[in-house]
Amino acid sequence: MYNTIAFKVAFARLRCYSMGLTLHQHSHSHGGGSLESHSHDEATGRSSSNINVRAAYIHVLGDIIQSLGVLIAAVIVYFRPDWKIVDPICTFLFSLLVLVTTFNILRDTMIVLMEGMPKGVNFVDVLETFMSIDGVVRVHNLRVWALSPDKIALAAHLAVKPGANTTTVLKEASRKMYKKYNFFDCTLQIEEFETQMENCKQCQPPKC
Repeated sequence: MYNTIAFKVAFARLRCYSMGLTLHQHSHSHGGGSLESHSHDEATGRSSSNINVRAAYIHVLGDIIQSLGVLIAAVIVYFRPDWKIVDPICTFLFSLLVLVTTFNILRDTMIVLMEGMPKGVNFVDVLETFMSIDGVVRVHNLRVWALSPDKIALAAHLAVKPGANTTTVLKEASRKMYKKYNFFDCTLQIEEFETQMENCKQCQPPKC
């Protein structure tokens, strides 16, 4: 009796969640304008999908996986009543599978909350891009952090050689940063290079 009820409930839940997932995908494909950032985010290789929508999608997917586990366990126990151990085994295995599917969401959320280095941006690469600009001698106080999964901010001090055109350096640095990385916010400060910067700990790049 219990196995029959469990089978029917799991099957009904599986159908409901499958319908919900299908409707979500249909709505997402036609309403993408409100869920996607500017199309030029593609140049950075970063996902522009809303993290809340991704979390909702994973939540529904997790419920489907759990219902599928209950359904499989109910079918096995129905035909082999002496195999009741299958029920907790399926619950454990499918719970691990759900945990794996949520890993990317948890990682992206923690990167934003901890203001960590976002995916797709290499600190050394950003530093070398600044150093390739004519007139730039040193880059310090370079910070890159995630405001959201698809919005990244940057701040840096650029030390230029004496006599360099600071306006030209600033424009070139801003152009390269937005063109190559498409940062959502980019704050740059230009200052004249001084010899004491060679021994200043704050002016040294971080050691990876």
